[in-house]
Amino acid sequence: MADDARRARDQRRRADLLAGLRLETRLQHANPPSPARAEQERQRRYDRIARILRDVDAGVPDASYIDAETATMLRAELVRLERAVAPSHVGPIAPLIAVGRSNTILYCRHWQPTVRFYRDDLGLPVLAEYEWYVEFRVTTASSLSLADSANATIDDVDGQGITLSWRVTDLTATRKRLVDHGLTPSEIRNVGDAVAFYLIDPEGHRLEVWSDAE
Repeated sequence: MADDARRARDQRRRADLLAGLRLETRLQHANPPSPARAEQERQRRYDRIARILRDVDAGVPDASYIDAETATMLRAELVRLERAVAPSHVGPIAPLIAVGRSNTILYCRHWQPTVRFYRDDLGLPVLAEYEWYVEFRVTTASSLSLADSANATIDDVDGQGITLSWRVTDLTATRKRLVDHGLTPSEIRNVGDAVAFYLIDPEGHRLEVWSDAE
């Protein structure tokens, strides 16, 4: 019964969200705002949807009501909003490349130990694996790939100048799981308006795990 109630609640929240977005669109078509007002409304709508999707990708519990179908619709709406902006607009809502999914590739001299670190120690799911290249899923919209620099046309950099920054919802619990697994993350410390700890992978890349400061 509890699961049925939760599913019904999640369905209502999804329906309310999508109905609200459709209503906003109808009202704008019925009463077109001034260009300045339209831009403000577009930016507000963009920021709201982007915030929801960031929470979905980060696994925030309050965003669990967003299912895969709804997330796809919201991502499509972000693309529409990006394309709707005038070419002269300068700002985060009008990137020249509308990215649907991102993949960071690290070129490694110590490739096999680094693969084991992300696969076996951190437990990232493998999306693709080839003789000298492995791709891991980080979120639904981002991945991390490791390439053996001995077989690539791009050199490794011994981990210098690279930080992978991952936001989590429960920093203390995340760090404890890593310690229990035999890893050695740094202590949690304040970093601006956030709190974070750090890990170094076998190649020397720094991994920053953070959340908002309470």
